[in-house]
Amino acid sequence: ILLVKHWGPVSGGHLAAAIDVFAEDLDEQNALNDRILSRAVYAAEVLKGDLDLLSSFSMSPPMVTFPFDPAVFYGTTYAEHRTRFEAFVNHHGVPIDRAHCLNGPTALTVSDFVEKHRVDLLVVGSVYKDAIDRLFLGSTAETLIHELECDIWLVKPASFLGTLSRLVNLPALRERARLQQALQPATEERELETST
Repeated sequence: ILLVKHWGPVSGGHLAAAIDVFAEDLDEQNALNDRILSRAVYAAEVLKGDLDLLSSFSMSPPMVTFPFDPAVFYGTTYAEHRTRFEAFVNHHGVPIDRAHCLNGPTALTVSDFVEKHRVDLLVVGSVYKDAIDRLFLGSTAETLIHELECDIWLVKPASFLGTLSRLVNLPALRERARLQQALQPATEERELETST
């Protein structure tokens, strides 16, 4: 899904791709991260722009008492995030000066990076969350869409069509779209006749 916020020249510019290397379902997320980066690389080649890769570590140190040192837990978790990000960067041959491991809430750190570096197109993943998950976890992609002025390319997981087909009658939706397209020229002709 490409959300174009400003119409303008379609060459050059600065692109960024944001990935999540610390998701619960790491296999599914790694596949989505690969999709995000491949689309971002494609866009950078087509637009002849430069590309930065972002990942944000957004875990806050625990504020409650645990039988372990929260600072050690936080440090260990942050080190694991960096290790995973660096492994992804190395695996995909991303230049080290174009790889940025951010620290803080994801929507905030990505927004700050995009604004500071004047990113024209942000490529980011978007996974399906039910209403309960969204209530408690929020949606980083949705927050970015509302906060950022740049164009945004939302990349869905490969499983998205399967999820969508369980929620929506896709054949009926396609037929409805086909009928609307077929009726549109006739409607435009009638409007043109009425205005003349």
